[in-house]
Formats: sequence, C-alpha cells, structure tokens
Amino acid sequence: MGILGFNKTIISLSVGASSVTVMEAAQAGSAWELRRASSAAMQLSGPEGVRAALGRAFASAGIRKGKVSISFNDRISRALVMEFKELPEDRAEAGAIVAGRACKELYMRPEEMRLTYQAAPVEGGIKVFAAAVRKDAAEAYEAALHALGFNLRRITIHTLSLLALLYPRIADERGLAVVCRLDDAFTALFYRDGVWDFYRCKAVPPGGGAAELAATFAFYRGRNPGASMGRVYLFGGDPAFNEAVSAVAGAPVMPMAQEVFLRHSGQVQAGDISPMALLSALGAGVER
Repeated sequence: MGILGFNKTIISLSVGASSVTVMEAAQAGSAWELRRASSAAMQLSGPEGVRAALGRAFASAGIRKGKVSISFNDRISRALVMEFKELPEDRAEAGAIVAGRACKELYMRPEEMRLTYQAAPVEGGIKVFAAAVRKDAAEAYEAALHALGFNLRRITIHTLSLLALLYPRIADERGLAVVCRLDDAFTALFYRDGVWDFYRCKAVPPGGGAAELAATFAFYRGRNPGASMGRVYLFGGDPAFNEAVSAVAGAPVMPMAQEVFLRHSGQVQAGDISPMALLSALGAGVER
C-alpha cells in the first residue's frame, strides 16, 4: 500500500476524433480516484499537432513524468476476432502468426500497423481479439511522449479499454455484449462463454446509428442462433441511441456511468471533459 492508502497510480491518454485527454488516477482498494486530468483540441495535423496537443494537455493537468498507456479511438484502428487451433507459447512467434493473419483479413500491410492483441483458450483452440492501430499514428504519439519526457507503457483501443473496466464483474457471464458510442461511430463487442466472439465498428453521424445497430445485432444472432445474451453493457450515447440499444438488445441494458468506475478528488475540475474520454483512458491504464 502506498502513500495515503493508494496502492497504484496510472497515467493514461485517450485519443479521440478531434481531441486528446490525459489523466492521472490512483487506486485505493477496488476504487479509482481521478487526481489530475485535462483535454486539448487537435489544432494542427501531423506529428507537430500531436506534440502540441499533448504538451498543452499534460501542462494543464500538471502531469510531468511517468509511463503512459494510450487508448485510441477505434476508428484510428482496425480490429477483429480470430480463432486459431493453436499458437506457439513464445510471445514473439505467436505475435508474428497473429499479425500475418490479421494483415490478410484486414487488407493491411505489416509496415502500416502497430498490432496489439489478447488471446484466450476456448474449446478446440484459441480466440484472439486483435487491433491494428495505424503505425504512423502510433509512432507520432510515442515520439511526442518521449519528447515531453514520458515513456510509452501500452497501446490499446477504446473498446478493449472499456471492456477492461468490466472485469471482474463479467467473469461468470456466459453471454453479453458491450456497446460503446464514440465521437463518430459505435462499436459492438459480443462476448460468449467467457471470451470475445464478434466485433464491429461502424461510422455513424451524430444522432444516428439505430439502423446500423439493429443490423449488427441481427447479423450476430443470425450467425449464432443459439447464443445467449444475459446483459448489454452500454458506454456513452445520447437518449436516442440508448433507446435504439434497448430496442434491439433483447436483454437488460446496463448503462455504465463514469461514477461507477471513477470518483473525483475535490481538487479536480473535469466537468468539461467527456466521460467516455476519461473512462477509455482509465481502462487503458488498468487493462489486464
């Protein structure tokens, strides 16, 4: 246990469609407390714009050094669920095999992507959730962090970050879906028998997404007619989108408010920061 009862501190960065959010949070038992946070708009494009935005955000938050976990908006990446009969125990060898297949299925070249993945055993093989972040974007953020005196700890995407926040509460659930409403898209991740089963990211305009959401749930149920769905966990969304989720879910919908995972210290003013940005940043830091 650390000073003042906190046993872990994380520094994380959430990359949205047009802004970045940095945060520092400390853990006390099972709770997380927001210690520092700030957002900055991306006013310039390219690596210079990334460094300038991060510089403003870290300076405003008062965060000066540490290892940083990054969560990218899913639209900056490509992701999919794959199944393998087996993978080598060696992490590097397994990663090469996963990357090779991901390149083929995502129509990307290895030099274009920075791959992150999670693997879990299933009956008859191994399932992998793989996310390929654009390499130029990943390198721009890593270079900006180093220039500002920080080190990179991990790269992930919002869907995996938010899923990480649901552990261990979903450990015993056999079927569920996690729906996330991002700045310019929604994602749906279906979870069956304790592991990922299907993922989709769909660009939608503000206030839209009902038809695309219905098509996503219909496709999954058509492909998996026997799959059960105990709950749908919902992150973000306006009233119209949330109503659309309830209409197609066929299961109880559990809205995941920021307060469920993150409390504010009295010194932090974060009212103008998107709850989705804070939660995706928090999940990047705690991702298992």
